[in-house]
Amino acid sequence: MRRFFSFDARIGRLRLLAGIVIGLAIGWVGVLVLREVGGLAAVVVGGVAGATIGKLVIEAGRRRNDMGKSVARPLVALAAAVVAIGLTAMYELVNGNPVPNYLALTIFVMAWAVLLLRPGEAVANGYGPPPNALTPSFGKSPVERAGLILGVILTLSGAALGLGANFWLAGLARQNERGQAIAEGPDGLDAAPNNLESQYQEQTR
Repeated sequence: MRRFFSFDARIGRLRLLAGIVIGLAIGWVGVLVLREVGGLAAVVVGGVAGATIGKLVIEAGRRRNDMGKSVARPLVALAAAVVAIGLTAMYELVNGNPVPNYLALTIFVMAWAVLLLRPGEAVANGYGPPPNALTPSFGKSPVERAGLILGVILTLSGAALGLGANFWLAGLARQNERGQAIAEGPDGLDAAPNNLESQYQEQTR
């Protein structure tokens, strides 16, 4: 497990592309599960989504290692991009303007495109020998814990967000049911003009 979430490795472009495709497939399945099941399944889906994001961050770092580049700066840029996408998505919901969100998504995709298109070093470096097409190569240094800690944090954060979303949606559903019950109740609170008129006529007979 520590090697699975370890930055101390190198991967090639095909491995990163396969990881992105698998990550998108997991996200699509998660959306389908939430549409059909809902409830506490949101906790499981959130946890899996967090672990998937963590693994993609690890793979991006490994791709940077393959290029002989630093991992720190792209991780900061990736975190900033995720925050920017979230903020611009909220801005779109409030103001109805999708342009900032599209710009953030475009920059995010371009960053991943650089990782996919730029070749790695043809010789061994501090993170190991050149990797095969789909398997990572590990160096001789001890496996660090930063990647594992990141994976655990993102998994728990995803599960917590899923739990919060479950409570929020349940409360929203109860509020809608209560509002519908009041509108359709027999106490004359129906706001439709025709129903108000018919109720008044029945009371005056």
